[in-house]
Amino acid sequence: MSPEDGGQERVTAAVPGELAEAGAELIDHEDGRIAWERLNEIRAGLVRTVPVAEVARDLGL
Repeated sequence: MSPEDGGQERVTAAVPGELAEAGAELIDHEDGRIAWERLNEIRAGLVRTVPVAEVARDLGL
């Protein structure tokens, strides 16, 4: 995995299209679940959010 590929592993294989689509749907579902969990943590005040401009400034970008 690398930042260039969006953090997702690339696997070359011969699989039926339906199976590939089902796998992609599972990944999308899990991404949505994680996003919902993080949003609930933010709303509950359990984590601190940082504006992207502040991060960029701190990184000297």
